[in-house]
Amino acid sequence: MNRIVRLVVLFFAMMPAQALVRGADQTDTGKDEPAFTWGGEIRFHGGALNSDEGFGRTGGSVETRLFLDASMPAHFKFFAEVGSGNEQGADDPGLERLYVQYSAPGAKDFNVSAGWIRLPFGRWDAFTLSRPLVKDRQFFNDSQAFFQLRRTSAGVGLHDSIGPFEIDLAYVSRAPTDEFQLAQGASHDAVGRLGYRHAGFSAGVSYLQGFGDDRIDTATASVDLGNITSCGLDLELSRGAFTFGGEGVIVDIDGRTSRGYYLQGSYDLSSFARGLRLLGKYDVLHEDTDGSTQLFRRVTLGARYSLRRDLDLDLEIDQDYTNHKVRGFGGSHLILGLRYRF
Repeated sequence: MNRIVRLVVLFFAMMPAQALVRGADQTDTGKDEPAFTWGGEIRFHGGALNSDEGFGRTGGSVETRLFLDASMPAHFKFFAEVGSGNEQGADDPGLERLYVQYSAPGAKDFNVSAGWIRLPFGRWDAFTLSRPLVKDRQFFNDSQAFFQLRRTSAGVGLHDSIGPFEIDLAYVSRAPTDEFQLAQGASHDAVGRLGYRHAGFSAGVSYLQGFGDDRIDTATASVDLGNITSCGLDLELSRGAFTFGGEGVIVDIDGRTSRGYYLQGSYDLSSFARGLRLLGKYDVLHEDTDGSTQLFRRVTLGARYSLRRDLDLDLEIDQDYTNHKVRGFGGSHLILGLRYRF
């Protein structure tokens, strides 16, 4: 808790400093632009749960986010985000993102970021409150070393687009952001995504290559967590009131393969009730462990109602299926979510 308090204090302490820097820049240029943009969101999740949500969970009973987006001189931008949500791994309470970004003058969509950035592998989130199993799964989470695709890590990233094509590259530390520090001797990941976006359709292919030597001993063998490769395919199509998409991912950890996919869709019912949208997701994960395969499936049906521009109400029903009992997975969930943005 003390660490979170220090981060919040640091967050607000940075705001006047950024304002002074931008204010000095405005004096030179004469432009009347805001010094910074700040905001956040608060989410409340509750309802009848007959089991622990485990991996792919919603983010805990209460999630909070505060962000600061500040312009700086010479085409630089500063972004910081802290939170007190209860997600797994990289999104534990504390630092969410913290980076400096440089946008090349004259280029339409070229920038370089350095700091704690999101891993640019496929899509970051699902439509629903529950998140994709293969992206949120902490592989080897019974040890101090683990691997997770959906995370924020320290490193550098590059984004560029040419016409309908876009590319993202990153080289990041394996360490998550639950501690505001760089771990000594931690493994690293090189990540790349090539995407296509045009007229309501987007698709992309992603690849991750791990580097380093993080060996842990399991009950049957020694596993090198530095020896990781992963590839993925994502797509989304929007036509009128209907949006459909999904993602497929294969993860190879030192010869042990896991594969998963999810299909999700939404239908806009604003013609019936303004701000109402139906949601659905089918989620599958196959995980090979010690010569056996574990199968995890989650079916989600729900609805989202926008009470106002800054306030959303979510109601979802989840049902889990598995052929092998694992702590933190199984059962059914009735989840009520309230999200307020400011």
